[in-house]
Amino acid sequence: AGGGAAEKAEAAPKTFEQLPKSQQLEIVEQKVKEAGKGAAAAKEAFEWLTSKGFGDDARRALVAGRLAAPGDAWLNGQLGYVNRADEIRALASDETILFNVGEDHPDFQRVMALQEKVKKDASAAWLTAEDAKAFDASAASLKELVAKLDDPVYVRTKKEFDNVRLNPAFTGLEFSFESYRPYVIFAELPGPDRRELADRVVKLTGKALQSVHRHWLEFMRNDLGLKAPSLEELGDDRLRIFVFKNRESFDAWHAKNGVSNPGPSVAAYYEHGRDRFMMMHLDSFDPGTIMHEATHQTIHYYSRYFCQLDDDAIAEKNGEPKEAVRYEDSRLRSSMFWFQEGIAEYFGGARKAEGKDDEWTIGELQPERLMFFKFMQKRGSLWPLEDFLFADQVQITNRAKVKGGGLQGDELKGLMYSQGWTLVHYFLHGEGGKYRQRFLNLVKNELSGKSGKPYLLEAFGLPKSTQDPKFREFVQEVEAGYMKYFEELFVRMQKR
Repeated sequence: AGGGAAEKAEAAPKTFEQLPKSQQLEIVEQKVKEAGKGAAAAKEAFEWLTSKGFGDDARRALVAGRLAAPGDAWLNGQLGYVNRADEIRALASDETILFNVGEDHPDFQRVMALQEKVKKDASAAWLTAEDAKAFDASAASLKELVAKLDDPVYVRTKKEFDNVRLNPAFTGLEFSFESYRPYVIFAELPGPDRRELADRVVKLTGKALQSVHRHWLEFMRNDLGLKAPSLEELGDDRLRIFVFKNRESFDAWHAKNGVSNPGPSVAAYYEHGRDRFMMMHLDSFDPGTIMHEATHQTIHYYSRYFCQLDDDAIAEKNGEPKEAVRYEDSRLRSSMFWFQEGIAEYFGGARKAEGKDDEWTIGELQPERLMFFKFMQKRGSLWPLEDFLFADQVQITNRAKVKGGGLQGDELKGLMYSQGWTLVHYFLHGEGGKYRQRFLNLVKNELSGKSGKPYLLEAFGLPKSTQDPKFREFVQEVEAGYMKYFEELFVRMQKR
């Protein structure tokens, strides 16, 4: 009898914990497989696996069950999904959003795409924590956008965005916009890995633009004595900047639209004609370059403004109809290359003000220009003042072809920028301000569309003929003075 009891005990089934590891794993896999039959089976498998300490496999059972029953509330809840059906439906049917947010807005597209999924499959309204966070961000963005509709500044900025969005030249580009009055910066959206860089560049660009614009307004009002209203006072007018996501996109845009590409050495430029954009790309951020081009843009704008005032006064006096000054009007371009680039270099030669993240000090030394000037001086390639004083860019290029030294392209441009910047700096600050007021008279002439030899002679109080001895004396004095001033600037730079 005793032997029979022992045999019976040996035949008793083993508990799960007593089974070999391999058999345990087989049972676990079977439980996970059974969970795929539906919500009830998944719940049973989950509870059993959890009780046995197989947490990861218990979650696998939930996932398998959800594949069979994607709309089950208990399964979704256990997996961390949340049902956002009501919020999705409400947002997608909000008429304020539907009528005021563009169809190409990425957040609008994201919400509408999600709504379409929910229409086809109600379980699509169950979102993971990550997807729910993204949905909430889109919802907040759209609601913030709608709230801005009562802000006249935003409405004005949005109008600029719509104009650019509908411009055939920008078809196919996805871009955002930011307002840094009086500027609107349009930034092509880069990949996720460069979003942070793009945001930083746009922010720094906006602050640099606003700083140089403030300096130019102060210069017109305080130094030139002009009644220069701000763009906000002129109907909240805007200046536009477009930032491409990289050099490749920058080049592709120019090729697609048949626009002359300024070349690989150009980081940014201002386009005077068709759309009056300042163009740049994400890889080219440099505050000095941006402020240089912004100076061109601002001068162009205010030249048109002052020419318009003069034209309107003449038309009114003669009893004639007033006509708008076109942005392509030749009066709005300087006919002296040294002035055009020298004044832009002066305002672009800025240094970040200490302790301020939105202010730059203009008129600072330009090491790059000084070093290039010195290099050309040693090489004997500097141009005499009279060779470029009255010349525009085309004339400079043509003269370079017949002058000794064979300067062309970037080298020639670098020389003119360097000599132009030095001359402007000299006229404003050299020899105790000897020529400052006369140079300011020249700037006022330029802003009134009066550019070229007769207006320079007038501004500096010189005879009308360049053959007059007084003019010859002026050229010699300025030539000697600005060369000496250059040496002073060069020494100052070296001591820094």
